[in-house]
Amino acid sequence: MTGRYVRDGEIVHRCGRKTCYFEGPTREALETHYQESSIHGVCLKCWPRPDFCSKEALLNHWKTSEKHNWCDHCDRDFDTANSLKEHRKIHRIRDLECFGCYRRFPSHSAMMIHLESGNCPCGTNDEELRKLAARCYQHNHYIVRGMGSYLQNHQHADAGPEHFNYSLRRYECPECDRFFDIIGGLQQHLSSPAHDAHAFKCPDTDCDKRFTCISGLLQHLESSQCQEVVYGVEAIGKMLHYIATNL
Repeated sequence: MTGRYVRDGEIVHRCGRKTCYFEGPTREALETHYQESSIHGVCLKCWPRPDFCSKEALLNHWKTSEKHNWCDHCDRDFDTANSLKEHRKIHRIRDLECFGCYRRFPSHSAMMIHLESGNCPCGTNDEELRKLAARCYQHNHYIVRGMGSYLQNHQHADAGPEHFNYSLRRYECPECDRFFDIIGGLQQHLSSPAHDAHAFKCPDTDCDKRFTCISGLLQHLESSQCQEVVYGVEAIGKMLHYIATNL
């Protein structure tokens, strides 16, 4: 829809609409014209670039075309469908009440992170939650074979004075090469899933993803084609129900 020709030894970019006589020295100048002119509704992402009769028609194109990933909340187009999917998480309504308190969250994974952190007033933590998940009769669908006993018995190590490296004057993790200035930092690290086994698995038999904690499994399910499993009556839904009723 555009024309480019040489005039007096210089390249000129001409608007392709017959009723418009704009000419610019660069392609960028032409694209700026398309964006700012009230008579154009050009989609700069599509090729060949369609020129709609109005800005309203262009907006409707962005909203309805399969070539675009449009967010209706903030009138923004994303490069990929996955980028849009991740972005839409910020628009979720916080309507999911925590299993252990009255706080509300936009997703089961966000609530589970809260519970695993140990900051919920109910007093639970990731170790207790993993034990509950392992006790649910549907556990074979989301726990790696042979790891049920591990989840029931595993406990995180406690940081102590024996972990202090006197030559470096810092606390050293006994399981990796990380160092911490204070013992509390080491304890937080040891209490995290950093060194836990990947005992949880996606219940989809065609997926080989493994996870160290329940929230990681839920995040995977919520961002994949398995999303309905989380909220339905399948294994994950039953696991969540078991946790909620036994906290």
